[in-house]
Order: sequence, then C-alpha cells, then structure tokens
Amino acid sequence: MGAAPSHVQVQCTVSSLGYACSKELNSGGATLHWTAGTAAPPDNACTRGSAAYPPSAPSAPPPTGSASSNASTLLHLAVWSPRGGYASLAFTAKAGRMSPSDAVIGRVGLGGAIGGVVETFTTSGYNLNGAVSPSWAQDSSVVALGAAAGGGTLLCFSVATAGGSGAVGRRRGRALAEAAGNGSPTLDLTALLINFADSNSNSITGHDSTATVRLNTVTGAAEIVNDKTAAVVVHGMLMLAAWVLLLPFGVLSARHRWVLGGARFPCAPKAKEAWFYVHVTCQLTGLVCFIAGFVLAVIQLEIQDTSGPAAAHKVAGYVLVGVAGAQLVVGFVRPAPDAPRRPLWNGLHHNLGRVAMLLAWAVSSLGMFLASSRHTQPLVAWVAPAAAVLGVLAVADLVLSVARSRRAGAGGSGGGGEPRFTTRMGTWAAG
Repeated sequence: MGAAPSHVQVQCTVSSLGYACSKELNSGGATLHWTAGTAAPPDNACTRGSAAYPPSAPSAPPPTGSASSNASTLLHLAVWSPRGGYASLAFTAKAGRMSPSDAVIGRVGLGGAIGGVVETFTTSGYNLNGAVSPSWAQDSSVVALGAAAGGGTLLCFSVATAGGSGAVGRRRGRALAEAAGNGSPTLDLTALLINFADSNSNSITGHDSTATVRLNTVTGAAEIVNDKTAAVVVHGMLMLAAWVLLLPFGVLSARHRWVLGGARFPCAPKAKEAWFYVHVTCQLTGLVCFIAGFVLAVIQLEIQDTSGPAAAHKVAGYVLVGVAGAQLVVGFVRPAPDAPRRPLWNGLHHNLGRVAMLLAWAVSSLGMFLASSRHTQPLVAWVAPAAAVLGVLAVADLVLSVARSRRAGAGGSGGGGEPRFTTRMGTWAAG
C-alpha cells in the first residue's frame, strides 16, 4: 500500500479486484476493497465502467484522481454487493448509524443499462439531503456485473483524505462535509468508520443488508463492528418463545382446564385451581419475553425503512404492543363470574386475545423472512421449529376438543364452564 511507511507491516486479505486489501463485510458475501496512497485506482470492471470483468482484452488504464489531489492521501475504494439495486458506503462517526454521515450511493438497473448513477449525500435523521454537487467522490462508477463475473453490483470511487496524521481525531476518523467547509468529508486514513448498505431495489427507500467496518488503510487492519446477528437471534427466540410457545400454551391450559378435573395446589395462595396457575405463569412469562424482545429490537435493531417488509414489521410490531398492553389491562379488570357485565368482558377479552395472537404470528412471519433475507440466516432454521411447536399445540387442541365433546355427550362435565374464582387476572383467549 503506497501510503504505508516502510516500518509498517501491512496485513490484510488481497483484493480480487486489484486493490491492496479486501474485507468481507457480512455473511452474504459483500466485500470492501481498498488501496491508499496511489495516484490511480486499479484496473477492473468498475474503474473501466464495464461489466466485462474479468477483461477479455487489454484496455486503457482508468483515469487518475483529480490534479488537485495529493496521491499520498488518496483513498481508492470499491464495494461488491450480491444484490442488484444499489450499494453504498458512508463515512460515519458512530457504528451502525445511518446518520450523520457522508455517503456514496451507486444505483444500477436504471433504464436497463448495465451502468448506473453514483451520487454523494450528507444524511440527517432518516433522510438523504439533496445530492452534493459537485460530488466529492472522484472517478466514481457503478456497474451491474454479468453472471460470468458473479453478478451483483460493484461500486467504486476515490476520495481525498487528510492522510494519517490524526488531523481529524483518531476517535472519530472523519469530519462531516459541512464542518470541512469545502463540500467533502475530511478523512483520516488510519481511523475510518464506514457503514455499508445494499438492496435489490434502486429506490433507496430501504436496505436489505448492512455492515460497519473499522478500517486503518495504512496497516490494513479491518474489523467488523456492531454485528447485529446475535441481537437478531436473541430477538427472534424471545418473540417465538412468547407467541409460539408460552402464550398459546397458556391459552390451551385455560381452554381445556377440564383435563385437570379441578385439581388444586393446596400450598398456593387461596388454593386456586391448578390450571389457573399454569395459565397465569405462561401468560406473564410470555409477556416478559415479548417485552424483552421488543426492547432489544428498539435498542439494537433499529429499522430505518419507510416501506417494504421491514417497515411493515416495525409498524405491526408497535401495533402488537398496543394490543397486548390493552389485553393485559383488560385481564386485570376482570369482573366476577356472576357479574352482569361478565359476558361483555368475555367477548372483549377473548377477541382481543385472538387479534393479538394472529397479529403476532403475522409479525413473526415477517421477522423470519427478514432474518433470512437481510441477515442471511437459514429460513428453515426459524420456520421449522415454529411450525413444529404450533403443529403440536394445534393437534393437542383438536384431540382435547374431540375428547371434551364426547365426554359432554356422555353426560360428563367436560364443557369447561366458567371457573368460580374472584381473581382479576383472566385468560388471553378462550375457545
């Protein structure tokens, strides 16, 4: 790497595109490539603006950086995405945050051309401000690679930096374009924090995968930070534990309370029937899992999309919180079994429970899809356990319902009428 002093040992994965180094960004295979301290970027499909990589014939070298740029402080970057809509790199001060940052976004598939449009933006909040003009990304290009070259989108550009003197602070790695006062970010080659995002859509309304890399282009050190895979797994497990196992089982325990034949726990307060304690324990434990999963998502898995499956998952999740909260409140104001308003309460409580459960399953289905499409987790690893648990519960409900009907027809007491207790905690749903 041209900018590295002679005493600095560069250790990195060699780039397949001719750059000095490369780093795989996520499990989907998106890869960042870079070279620092040379006058021109390497010759490849993107810097030539062609989809014919690898080249079938020699071609002219790519254009050099602008004459005003010092070669020793130029940084040449490229990023390959397996998706065919857009790819972007954003220089930021905080890992995983869309803003504030200075972003380069390359879009393909516009008008059917293999090439596309590269623009630079300064982000604020969830919004992209107007494209910066003139662009501070030098020699920029984006191409849609053909199948022979592996497909996907390849974005490349060069940018002038402040070198590796720490002029903008080793902790931040870059200063915003506005602060620089010249329409471009001020970057430190030794302390960069770069956000990556891509999508199969070129509308820039959302992203399908993301990553953040902490990069020292002088030594070649690159570290993926703010990996959200663990948070996604924990969030998903908590939500499925709540809405696929605990809460449905709690419903089942109330619906088929006749199975326990009025058994009680003598040592329990007020000696309530055993089914009641099973029901309440499942419901409250399920709610705790749900709340924990929701809080984790808000803190660690911020969704910035304004449309598409991710946005729907977010909005429906907030609606589910409202429905579940209303159901909890209703459960605590349960009238006595012989109260005149009890039938009205039953209808409200049971139907709120049904709405909450159906909505939760829809939200969970979207979540499993996003875990697969955005975080490249095997879809079957989520769907199979969820379907198996719900299948077992559904079969159990069917078998017990048939048994109850036969028992009632034979003159038994399997109808499961209203239990005679005065607690204010009710069921989430009933058959």
